[in-house]
Amino acid sequence: MTCNCFVMRLYFRPNACTKEPFAWGVAAYAGIAASLIFSAGTNRDAMMSQISKKWCVVLVAMLSSSVYAGVIEWDLSYAGSGFTASLQLTTTDTLVFGHYTVVDISGSRNGITIDSLLAPGTYGSNDNFFFPPIAIPFDVAGTAFSAGGVSYDLYADLGFLGSPTGLGECNSNASLSCNSVLDGVPVTSFTLAQVPEPTTIALLGLGLAGLAASRRRKLT
Repeated sequence: MTCNCFVMRLYFRPNACTKEPFAWGVAAYAGIAASLIFSAGTNRDAMMSQISKKWCVVLVAMLSSSVYAGVIEWDLSYAGSGFTASLQLTTTDTLVFGHYTVVDISGSRNGITIDSLLAPGTYGSNDNFFFPPIAIPFDVAGTAFSAGGVSYDLYADLGFLGSPTGLGECNSNASLSCNSVLDGVPVTSFTLAQVPEPTTIALLGLGLAGLAASRRRKLT
């Protein structure tokens, strides 16, 4: 396995070699090549040898940014009577019939760490669809997750709960099935923001900084 494939499989997913993130890939290669061309002068063999040895180290450092192809990350906070939640959602990056799909979730609810995203149809007929930038980013089926062994579903209440945000939340302690919008309680406030991705220029800077540090260590 090449170093490139190993790094991407380690940080991303088994098929990551076929879905290399374009931005950091181009930036890393460009930064490494530019730096080593200057350091190796006209000695092409020396330059290629250094590139083959050093570019993997730089990529490992850059991959700590957790940016990868095929997904979008979102910060979502919401609250209601007696509960608050701070979530980080990971969704697909392609709209299908007007929605993304939530593929991962983390964060906490009332200070309890979220265990996992629940598979579609697990609780409250959840489909885990996501509809930003629409004012109500979930449908009536909602997105469901588990925290502290309790299942939760965040969904559009269709006005039945009188929620000022248009969202409701039900949980398995209060409703085992959550099969009705009336089984939940109103979400009285929420905020949603997409997590920005670093630019190609920023990634190029990281690559050059990593190369400079590596060269300083060698010289000393």
